[in-house]
Amino acid sequence: MMFQISILLFTHLFLPAWFLFWLWKGKYKTKFDWLIRSLLVGTFFLYIFLSGRWDWVGYYFRYLWLLLFFIVLYKTYRGNRSATFYIRKDIKTWFFTGINIIVIVIFLLFSAFAISGYFYNEKPINLSFPLKNGIYYVGHGGSSPVINYHNIVTSQRFALDIVKLNIFGIRAEGILPETLTKYEIFGDTVYSPCNGIVIETENNLEDQIPPQINRENFKENRNNIAGNRVVILGDGYKILIAHMMKNSLMVSEGDTITTGQPVGRVGNTGNTSEPHLHIHAEKGGEEIPILTGEGIPVVFNGRFLVRNSLVFNQVGVNY
Repeated sequence: MMFQISILLFTHLFLPAWFLFWLWKGKYKTKFDWLIRSLLVGTFFLYIFLSGRWDWVGYYFRYLWLLLFFIVLYKTYRGNRSATFYIRKDIKTWFFTGINIIVIVIFLLFSAFAISGYFYNEKPINLSFPLKNGIYYVGHGGSSPVINYHNIVTSQRFALDIVKLNIFGIRAEGILPETLTKYEIFGDTVYSPCNGIVIETENNLEDQIPPQINRENFKENRNNIAGNRVVILGDGYKILIAHMMKNSLMVSEGDTITTGQPVGRVGNTGNTSEPHLHIHAEKGGEEIPILTGEGIPVVFNGRFLVRNSLVFNQVGVNY
């Protein structure tokens, strides 16, 4: 986990700063040299803008880096207006130009894969957003593995992992605190996203201390991957709401529930390294257990949410 965190901080903080410095301080003999370096830096910023997890370092960095890139781009363009566009023909120049072009293409391809995750072909179901007390951020969501690692699992192709942001655009006090209450979303009330019948619940699993995961629970019951949970049978689909707080459920199996009805609170149970809300819809498969059907796209109040989507919600108010 610490290795993953180090990589994230490196790619979201150190690399953007280094790329900007590299572009700013470059000595360009021709406009072509400036153009190639600008394209490399620009495609890098495009990729991390689309696919980065900005709730870890601050959501506003997502736009700050983009703004700084355009400022540096403008300044370096102004400083090289008088240069010729002549392309040098020495082997060293062509070698490094070729390497840069390959990197540019790679960043463009991954950016295209990220953008493809904003779209879907199947008919979606329309749900009400299940959280109503703050600014919520989609950490995983969309129809591409580049922005939603759930996408590779058939039943979870359109699943979402949701956290909550503080005023600084960060999901927690610290990088990976062990105190659960330092995570903004921990304890938030979860509301039913639809009308339906509760067909499965679990309410007794212990909340875990981040980043620990109690995998013994999975051996006892495969469905415990979802932790404390509510499964709702709707009109031709079932909804899984997962990773809820121990003893927080407000509904029971067999209950008929309505949209907006409280069902529990966000916790940290199951296959999760920190508090967040997991939600997805399935069709087909077995009614019980979960994770046996085929994932279907979900829109919340008409919006298809993907990584880096924000939802501003207050109790009784939808934006």
